[in-house]
Amino acid sequence: MKKYALVAIAIAALSLSANAQVPNEQNQPKVRMGLSVAPVISWFNTDGNSEFVNPDGPRFNISYGLHADFALGTSQNYYFSTGIFQTNLGGTIQHEYFVREDRGYKLTSRTTDYRINYVEVPLTLMLRTNEIGYIRYFGRVGANMGFNFKSTYDSKSILADNPSAESRNQEDESATKLTNLLRMGLHLELGFEFNLTGNTNAVVGVEWNNGLNNVFDKSYKLPTGEVNSEGFLVTNPDTGEPYTDRKVKSSINYVAVRVGVYF
Repeated sequence: MKKYALVAIAIAALSLSANAQVPNEQNQPKVRMGLSVAPVISWFNTDGNSEFVNPDGPRFNISYGLHADFALGTSQNYYFSTGIFQTNLGGTIQHEYFVREDRGYKLTSRTTDYRINYVEVPLTLMLRTNEIGYIRYFGRVGANMGFNFKSTYDSKSILADNPSAESRNQEDESATKLTNLLRMGLHLELGFEFNLTGNTNAVVGVEWNNGLNNVFDKSYKLPTGEVNSEGFLVTNPDTGEPYTDRKVKSSINYVAVRVGVYF
């Protein structure tokens, strides 16, 4: 009996020892939640429309919110990763603009700085390595769905035929009717995380987000056409309106450096 008891104790001890060697793998939760904050650099991308609207500078802003990761199967290396974030984007564009005067539409060069605030929901697959020197490396691939809840702009217009004249400025104007409700973006992210204590991990990631759709509403159009010698747009004599309108089209790209904590 003593012999069998000793064998049983030895097996139990080996089992406990084996379990003690892989506590991180067995204690990893199926659902992880955390918070993060990220500085963001965003800009307009007007490829294919550059002869009409040109990017004229980036915008520096911030993103912050809640992460939620759900383990796929029994592996701790694959997660469906989502969450909810407030992400403030924007940028500056430059384009021709016609201001209405008593004698018609006067040509100006307009620079407009947009601020567009989104609630973003990422839908991504997270691929995570095992620990390598106390650090796990990961990548996230998927898409972000952004819902526009506020958008404003500042603009500065300079007369084309008299650049030295006083500019015509607008500040903190609503852009709600000019911008789309939905923004879709391709989400590519690389980063690493390391354990602080228990299930609490610090995480750092760099995200590239490529806009997939036009952020401006389809009804946002600007008059275009021939300009006469006095700098006025040539209009239809029957209606007094421009002969043509042209849609403003642009996506928004951004880069974010995210720092956060999983609990």
